[in-house]
Amino acid sequence: MDEDVSESVIARLIAALASQVAVSDPRGLAPAAIEALSDLSRAEAREIFSSAGHLVHYGSETDELEALIESISTNQRRKADAGAALATGDNGATRR
Repeated sequence: MDEDVSESVIARLIAALASQVAVSDPRGLAPAAIEALSDLSRAEAREIFSSAGHLVHYGSETDELEALIESISTNQRRKADAGAALATGDNGATRR
């Protein structure tokens, strides 16, 4: 698969996940989706966040993407080592 096709597929999957998060009640990922995303490497997380950033930049529904990224970030913060100086999703606020 060439790089353009890969990027397109990733963007479509992120948009689909974001749409699903937006209509779920409560808002968030299904437990199976959380499990599937629970052990993302830094490179994998960077790829997801980068792709989501492109979608936001080019005019996708930002509320849906924001909810998805928050859900992924929250899960990654929970999985981070307690003593980690920095975890995915940190924004300068005190870690929960």
